[in-house]
Amino acid sequence: MTKVMSMDEKPGFVDSMAHLRKDWGNLTVFCIDGEGAHEIDDGVSVEDAGNGEHWVHVHIANPTAFFDHDNPLAKMARHMTETIYMPERAFVMLPRWSTKKHFSLQAERPVLTFSARLNPKGETVEQKIQPGFIRNVKFLTPTEAARIVGVAAGLMPDVVLKIGGELPHHEPKKTGKHLLDHEIEMLKKLQTLAEKRQEKRRMAGGLFLDSNRPEINVWHNARHPGLPWEHPSRIKARYVKGDPVVEFRTKALTSWFSSGEGVSDILVRELMLLACEISASWCAERNIPIIYRGTVLSPDTNDAKKFYDEVLAPATEKNNGEAPMHLAIEYLSNSGSTILTTKPLHHRVLGISHYSKATSPLRRYGDMILHWQIEAALRAEAKAGAQLDFSSANAKTLPFSGGALNLIAKGLQPRESMIRRATTYAEEHWQATVFFRAFNYKECELPATMNAYVHMQPNGQRNELAVIVKEFSL
Repeated sequence: MTKVMSMDEKPGFVDSMAHLRKDWGNLTVFCIDGEGAHEIDDGVSVEDAGNGEHWVHVHIANPTAFFDHDNPLAKMARHMTETIYMPERAFVMLPRWSTKKHFSLQAERPVLTFSARLNPKGETVEQKIQPGFIRNVKFLTPTEAARIVGVAAGLMPDVVLKIGGELPHHEPKKTGKHLLDHEIEMLKKLQTLAEKRQEKRRMAGGLFLDSNRPEINVWHNARHPGLPWEHPSRIKARYVKGDPVVEFRTKALTSWFSSGEGVSDILVRELMLLACEISASWCAERNIPIIYRGTVLSPDTNDAKKFYDEVLAPATEKNNGEAPMHLAIEYLSNSGSTILTTKPLHHRVLGISHYSKATSPLRRYGDMILHWQIEAALRAEAKAGAQLDFSSANAKTLPFSGGALNLIAKGLQPRESMIRRATTYAEEHWQATVFFRAFNYKECELPATMNAYVHMQPNGQRNELAVIVKEFSL
């Protein structure tokens, strides 16, 4: 850790992809993320390809081009596994100085771009991966992007509970006021193409898990977000004056399996999945070992495809395109478990044939591994002047062998699960704090009555009931 922090002034970064970078020039790149996002991993753009086709580009931050997997930053990332976001603070995988000064997306920053030429049906006609530089970057919040593309009017309003005091009003910085007319049309085209991709995944048996999870924000006081960090001490006391301000923001639950309404639900989700599919299929074509993610069936499960074709798909069509919860839960239980493997594997729940996480190398170590493999392959192919097969002699040009990745994957999956549990526990703590203070100390108003779903666990699973409060989606 000391060595990593001492790298701030002289990090020694050298761009290993400099000779291959494409200059994206004046092409507008939209970075759609929350107002308070610290690391911007991704941006999207679109170009007309003629005959009703379009090139969709997903531009991803490119830290791995500047240091190898033995660098102290890489070792820190492997130890952390991923950035851990808790309501009170974030525990970052890469130090803030590295992302803020060098890698988080903005104008004149390096990217690794995953591109697909899509036909009017949203089908991929051609795909490619290339390093580059972005120059013209526009930042938007999901809410602002939804307003611009015309989906905001149908969105359900936010449900907000706030305890501990009022917060100062800040004018949003990521607005659409600076967008030109042709950029607004580009954003609308991206939304249309994302909707086509969504339908394509639906037809392939993909499920849509509602992303409207409650959002918890914590402030030490009205001027300072998060809770201050103090080193543990056994020799002096800690004094805390007053309670933290906590904001609980959500939307009322419609279904766990809603395909979503907003830009973050459709445009961002679908284009990020497209980039993940491109990365995995591109590597599969070249026999490059990476960490794929897919589903495997258990011997005691029913035929998921038959259930989807004969039961779930017709019911979804009758239900205005939204899968009924009880049927979707049964389909999900028969779709198998998600595993990490170094061989290509179909992902039934997502409805795509190849999948590997690719879009967050500033926040996930697994994504960094994928980028190192792809970059090495791109350099080797540029030198050879042709597409290569990396299953034999060319394998030595890759930083990770299949055997090494198998070992990494075995440790990565349980660590990811542990981080998810820790994050969930932190969120549940602050959710409980909000309702405890609201109910017992009347710090904010709660409805007199609430509606709840009771989820019965299938036989053989946990012996407990899950109760979901509809009004607060928890």
